[in-house]
Amino acid sequence: MPKTVMLYPECHADTALIRFLVKDENLLIHSAGTEVAKDMQTGIQSADIVVGIIDNDKVKPRYFDLFVKLNEGVLAELCQWV
Repeated sequence: MPKTVMLYPECHADTALIRFLVKDENLLIHSAGTEVAKDMQTGIQSADIVVGIIDNDKVKPRYFDLFVKLNEGVLAELCQWV
């Protein structure tokens, strides 16, 4: 059986890009700012994998240390709750 993946983009530009790439709106939840981590923690109860897409800010909240970094680019990071 395929795994359910939920995507949590932080900003409106990331959300627009994900909406363009992923046609199933049910797999996407826009999370404003620091709500990404909270939403990911809640989302893992109903999905197999949750992926947050956050800006590459110089200072990140400490609770992101609880996540596995999947990819880091110049503009954004992909993080997965484990």
